[in-house]
Amino acid sequence: MKRFLLVAMILASAASLYAAELKITGDAEVRGVMDQVDRGDTEIYANSYFDADFNFNAALVLTENTTVFTRLTFDSEADYVGPAGVDKVEDQMAVDGGNDDHTYLGVERAYISTKFLPALTVDAGLMGGGMWGTAFGNNESNIVRIKGTYAIDENMSVIAIYEKNTESETDPSAVQNNLSDFGDRTTYYLAANLKFGQFTVLPLVKYVDMKDASTAALDNNPYAYAIDLAVTGDMGMVGFEFEAVYESTDGDGDDTLDETKYGVYVDVFAKLDPAKIGLAAFYAGATEDGVYNPGEDFDFLLIAGEMLSCYYYNPFPATQSMNLAGKTAFKLYADAKVMEKVEAGAAFAYGMTNDKEEAGDVTFWEVDADVAYLIDANTKWTLEAGYVSWDDGGSDPLTSYRVQQKISVKF
Repeated sequence: MKRFLLVAMILASAASLYAAELKITGDAEVRGVMDQVDRGDTEIYANSYFDADFNFNAALVLTENTTVFTRLTFDSEADYVGPAGVDKVEDQMAVDGGNDDHTYLGVERAYISTKFLPALTVDAGLMGGGMWGTAFGNNESNIVRIKGTYAIDENMSVIAIYEKNTESETDPSAVQNNLSDFGDRTTYYLAANLKFGQFTVLPLVKYVDMKDASTAALDNNPYAYAIDLAVTGDMGMVGFEFEAVYESTDGDGDDTLDETKYGVYVDVFAKLDPAKIGLAAFYAGATEDGVYNPGEDFDFLLIAGEMLSCYYYNPFPATQSMNLAGKTAFKLYADAKVMEKVEAGAAFAYGMTNDKEEAGDVTFWEVDADVAYLIDANTKWTLEAGYVSWDDGGSDPLTSYRVQQKISVKF
């Protein structure tokens, strides 16, 4: 907390000293959760805990052409308990890198945004990565990159990004093997944001130069590429979002790196004031060439794909893990404003594995419900509950419930 206060004071002082404009936005959430997992009459896991997530975004507007953006984040995570016989502290420390207090305080964004030309904006520094289009396939990360955005007009822009994922000079094995800059893993993106009336088209191409100190041989040139297409539409009463992703890795002789993965997601909904009713589905491919994961930020359901895919407990082998990788699922949902300050929603989903030979014939269904009270324009209290039944072919399905309440603020 002292570091956060120090950075905040520096930003405030800089704004005062240089007569710059400081704009602060952000969000905060404190949550209480009750989880339980059962196999028949046997309780496998149960836990109740609190966690919190605070994000403070600062934009220091220096001139009409230059702005400095930062984000300070505070996370307080639960002290998860694993199954009997597992040392939860050692398990958690392995994930947190030795930090056993389950809290995180740090700077997640720190970059300069400058207009080089009226139509060209260049951002450089620590930015958010791993996100594009819809939430499907998203795994948010904090990474240093250079990003250029050229606005052709108000409806069309082209984006180019260069980022270094590893630096060879900080890798001892790279120095030993004299890889120098040729050992840096780098990623290149080319994307566009195209608006055609009521539709927005978001194509992206990604190329990764994977030759770094971790590759098995120094005389090959492994690489990966991805093609991502997202389309959204708002036609008044009816709306939709769609995303398709194809990823391929070529080890250039190292067969352990070869991989091909793909996934598709679609959500079609009708806005029937005061309700919204929709049908969503996704397909995450699962073959001997690779298994696609819809991503940590893809909150398709309350339980499946989140709670039981966490590191602290997994009741299945890796091929039958209770996450959404390699699965197909369909969801029918509805959200409505039932009173001036009260919102409610419900969802039912059914899913299955796509590669039954490798992962087994796993099916699951889940029902979720929530109610929210709008305390004011910025603050909301939410109560959510879910129940999932996961059938892996055993004598009894694995069942789980989650009940959580949270208070959240946006400013």
